[in-house]
Formats: sequence, structure tokens, C-alpha cells
Amino acid sequence: AVHVLQQLVPALDAVDAEGLRAFHHLRLLSRTHEVVLVTSEPESPYGQNLAMLQPFCEQIEVVSEPAWQRYWRLLRAPFTSLPVQVLYFRNRQLRDRVQQVLGRRSFDLVHVQLIRAAPIVDGLVDGMPKLIDFIDALSLNMARRAQRERGIVALGMAVEARRVGNYERALMRDYDQALVSSPLDREVIGDSDRIHVVPNGVDTVAYPFVETGRQSASIVLTGRMGYFPNADAAVWFATRVFPL
Repeated sequence: AVHVLQQLVPALDAVDAEGLRAFHHLRLLSRTHEVVLVTSEPESPYGQNLAMLQPFCEQIEVVSEPAWQRYWRLLRAPFTSLPVQVLYFRNRQLRDRVQQVLGRRSFDLVHVQLIRAAPIVDGLVDGMPKLIDFIDALSLNMARRAQRERGIVALGMAVEARRVGNYERALMRDYDQALVSSPLDREVIGDSDRIHVVPNGVDTVAYPFVETGRQSASIVLTGRMGYFPNADAAVWFATRVFPL
């Protein structure tokens, strides 16, 4: 078995694409690998999600952090080139725990979920194979939001888009392999042969297709509409597709 250190920030603290993707990565990795998960403590009421991960992990290390420390770190934003969300999740306690875990045993691979988690392992795993799951090109997300917003919000999004883009490219110089969910995300980050497209999917066992019990003439688009791409997709469908 290959020993994999998986580092998630935050934990599976929401029923969203990020959490589901991480869950299924753990589920499938556990079939042929021994996985040690290091993660921040999920916010209430999502603590039960950690129990869902127990069958797939040899060991789970949970690190808690007061919320005020995250906001305190954001005060450094004007004085650094790091993206804001990377600063927000730059948890020193989590980094210390990862260092402790690495000191207790050897690993064949370190798997990092999202750019916000990258500083947690920076400098701790030199010489060890590293993989990062970007999920998507966050820089593209921010750039699109900057085009849609107005005033100071648009300016802030544009600045963050540049920071994130620079950070994504820097990470590609540091990581051996990377994952994204679409060819467009791969193209934006760098279209490297070390970036692999792993699309998001649907668990057809948990959600099988059925013909009966459906309301006629109904269309449902599910998703957290506070997340820009979901809202953008809903508007695009309503204005560009539905009229056809």
C-alpha cells in the first residue's frame, strides 16, 4: 500500500463541489492506499462529515483554530502578494500538526486540496512527491467576477485575480502533478502535461436515474448561489438556453 498524506483546508464543511470531490478522492484512494488525513476542524453543523471519512482513512488528525485568528491574518493583505484566501487559511497550528505527522512516519505522496492549503506544507516535504488539486482555475473565477462587479469590489476582485494567477503558476513550478476539473482550467493555469483533467461527476449508485415520480415541465438547478459560478450558470441558462 502507498502511504498518502492528504491535507484538506477547510474540512468537508459544506455540501458543495469541493467537499464532494474531496470525499470521493478519499473514498477511491482508500481502496488501494493507506491514507492519513490532516484537516481543520469543520464548522458546525458539519462536524458529522468527519465521521463519514473514518472508513476511508487510517488516521484523521483534526486541528481547531479560533475564527479571530483567520481575520487577524487578513490584516497582512496589503503587505503581501499572497491571495487573500490563502492568507485566511494559513493556519500555523495546522502546519505544526502536518510536521508532526511527517516526523512520525514516511509517506509516498502528499496530496493537497486547493491553493489555500499549499502554505501548510510549504518547505516541509522537499524531495517528496506532491500533488495539488486546484479543482478549477480560481484566477479565472476572480477575473470574471471583476468584470461583473462595480467600483471598489471590482477593483478588489481584479487585484485578487492577479495574485491568484501568479500563485497558481508558482505552485505549478513546485508541485509534481496537479488536477483540475475541466480543460479550460488547465489552459488558464498553464496547459502543462503535469496538469490532469479529472471532471466532477455524479454518484449514480446514490442517485440512480428513475423515470417515475418526476414533476412534468420542471427544471431544477441546485447549488449555492452565493458562489459566483453557480449564479452565473443559472443566469446564463435562463437567458441564453431556456428561451430556445
